[in-house]
Amino acid sequence: MRALIIDDEDQSRSAIREALRLHSDRLQVIAEATSVAQAVRLIDDLHPDLLLLDIQLGDGSGFDVIEQARWKQFRVIFITAYSEYALKAFRVNAQAYLLKPVDNTEVTLALDKVCNIPSDNKESWKPLLEFVKNTYEKICFSSAEGYHLYTRDEIIRCEADNNYSRIYLQSGEQLYVAKTLKELETQLGSQLFERIHKSHLINTRHLRKYLNRDGGSVLLTDGTVLPVSQRKKPEMIRLLTRSNS
Repeated sequence: MRALIIDDEDQSRSAIREALRLHSDRLQVIAEATSVAQAVRLIDDLHPDLLLLDIQLGDGSGFDVIEQARWKQFRVIFITAYSEYALKAFRVNAQAYLLKPVDNTEVTLALDKVCNIPSDNKESWKPLLEFVKNTYEKICFSSAEGYHLYTRDEIIRCEADNNYSRIYLQSGEQLYVAKTLKELETQLGSQLFERIHKSHLINTRHLRKYLNRDGGSVLLTDGTVLPVSQRKKPEMIRLLTRSNS
């Protein structure tokens, strides 16, 4: 397997390189890159089988590398020094990852995982890429004040008001937009957002607790308590249970 190391930290690249020497029987490091632009160029020129890819690079992210490269027939081991949320995203999407500083045992486990990916499913990273895009890609909303750009992650919830909707943001701001809740549900997508009631659409990342009182309700991270329709109760409980697994 021909591997490309993509990391903008000299010490980290050196540690990865040393760890991979223990696996020279199944892996050859063909090049190293320190930026998005360099990584994309090397991927398209060399067609590696495996990327050891840092999530955060000086001129962008590891996901920018994947999106911009024309050659995509590779497996990926993601590398991160960051949040538990990032790690949870990898776990949920069943991706191999390494946490900095890298550990030889973890490198072995990650390599075992990617080597077991069927040859016809090398692009197993696609669901994770879609997850990240859905979370961080900015969406344009128009209101009476003008045009506004926000990521899905900044939106806590949306509330119906006849043929209009009110969007509640993490910053405490509110947007009043000329869209029905159904239209917002379609625009925001179902991967992060859940229609819990005819009048309420929530970002499930901001779901904190399910409450049995008043026929069933949810507590969100901003302290808001909202009613849940009877048919949505099992889904809310499933989401909370999955979040704690």
